[in-house]
Amino acid sequence: MKYIRNFYMFALAGMLLMTSCTKEELLPLPGWEDGVTANGTLATGFNSFKLGDMDASEVRLDISWNNYGKNVVINKIEPYIAFTETYFDIVKESDVSVTHLSSFGLNDPSLNVANPENRKVYTIKITPAIVYNLFKSATRKYNGASAVNVFDNPERADRRVAKTRFIKSDNFTVRWKLYAQDGRVFDSWSASIQNGELVGASTRATWTVK
Repeated sequence: MKYIRNFYMFALAGMLLMTSCTKEELLPLPGWEDGVTANGTLATGFNSFKLGDMDASEVRLDISWNNYGKNVVINKIEPYIAFTETYFDIVKESDVSVTHLSSFGLNDPSLNVANPENRKVYTIKITPAIVYNLFKSATRKYNGASAVNVFDNPERADRRVAKTRFIKSDNFTVRWKLYAQDGRVFDSWSASIQNGELVGASTRATWTVK
């Protein structure tokens, strides 16, 4: 009888514990994080700079943002442009790629989109002149020599001329930051979004000189 009485006591205690755990205050639900993404693609026919004719070049970025989960409002999209130069280094005897001034990129305020509507596509026009103005102060020690301005490199005299300022070995990347009304800034996303696994979402767009 003693064992039977103990069994019932343990059973009753278990039932009370299970009942108490169903109380809402004891099982708080985790708050969902806001899911905000953007999608940026280069428009067909405007996805590269024109070799030898920068004046006629223009890249067009079609970009939109999307809200998942809680209600969050984006009041600004900021695009950031990165410029990567590749050249043959005589000292290292190999090609060297260097991203000038900032690996994430630099922002020209004239490209910002103010108060963008959710899921509406906006077109941002990026010209070689805009990119040049962002990076015109960049310097580099080419082949171990003293640092010179990238656009005044004696070995690349064509960079001094606006029409031929950028060449085939140059690469460009545009990324973006999303600014919310509540002060938050969205500028990094999960690996799956970075790898393009989520349809309708991206973190960057790239182009070259053709």
